[in-house]
Amino acid sequence: REALDLADCCAALFLISSGRFDRAIQVCTVVLDRGSSNGTQQLLLALLLRGDAYKYHPSGYFVDRAMADYAAVLTVDPELKGLIGERFT
Repeated sequence: REALDLADCCAALFLISSGRFDRAIQVCTVVLDRGSSNGTQQLLLALLLRGDAYKYHPSGYFVDRAMADYAAVLTVDPELKGLIGERFT
């Protein structure tokens, strides 16, 4: 299951880099919906990637959701602050 989550996160990263933000959000949400039986690293990665997809979404509508995902990441691991960016911390 952890390997599947990691593969899905890699796919989400590719989707973000391709400008397919809606699909990346869907993929990351699936990883997060699989629940806490996943490794913490995969959940944090899915939150970071979904936050990025929200942040860079061309509509600009999802900034609050990006901030919520980033806040959840920082609650678990404040050391990841550097990956989020100044505006969102």
